[in-house]
Amino acid sequence: MAKATTGGKTGGGAKYPKHTVQVTDPEFKEAVEKAAKDKGWAIADVYREAVREYLGRDRLREEFAEFEKRVAASHRAVTREQRRIKNDLEVMLALFDLFTRSFFLHTPAVPPEAIDLASKEAWERYEKLRAQVAQMVRAGSGVLAIAAELNAEGDGE
Repeated sequence: MAKATTGGKTGGGAKYPKHTVQVTDPEFKEAVEKAAKDKGWAIADVYREAVREYLGRDRLREEFAEFEKRVAASHRAVTREQRRIKNDLEVMLALFDLFTRSFFLHTPAVPPEAIDLASKEAWERYEKLRAQVAQMVRAGSGVLAIAAELNAEGDGE
């Protein structure tokens, strides 16, 4: 296909040693000539660019390897965050289940004459619960602290 030889003088007026490329494949020769013509380059420029690219492959491989390491690290971070979210959801579902069971198992039916008073007291308890939850969120205590501990344990894996 192509054969490269080094020739020429290194002294006596020649700045650089010459390299000669002999192309025996006519289709390859036409492709090189077309590429040179399309770009407005000399044929030597096409060969020089091809050799530069060939020699730069190792650098490109190293860049791809570094990119792959960064992608893997990002994937691990996303996986850890997903694990945290899953743990938080499991804690919230467990709490919801406990509240629901507690409500249905421990709350008797309200007689018709006590509905207004029971509704007022229930609203007060609800407001107190909301304030306690907000306080726990700000302080990171209670069930939220347990969830944080579970997340910390999961990060060690």
